Amino acid sequence: MPVRHMGGASTSGSAHGYKPKTLYEAWCSDSGAYPVMGVIVFACVFSVGTGLYFMGTHQDSRVSKSSRKAIFRGELKNVH
Repeated sequence: MPVRHMGGASTSGSAHGYKPKTLYEAWCSDSGAYPVMGVIVFACVFSVGTGLYFMGTHQDSRVSKSSRKAIFRGELKNVH
């Protein structure tokens, strides 16, 4: 009597002949993957651009070490 394994799949050579796909075979050969790649690239560029914009222009962003140690922002230091 043949032995049945838990997965139910036949082990007579199908698992031994499996070859993993390369990056090109998995993503670039399928035309349906291009919109997904476009959305991912757009999201990455948008998030990095927005982060750099706010770090460069926002008053509360403190990039230099001297301003990070200050308790108040620059315009609040000279108020009498």
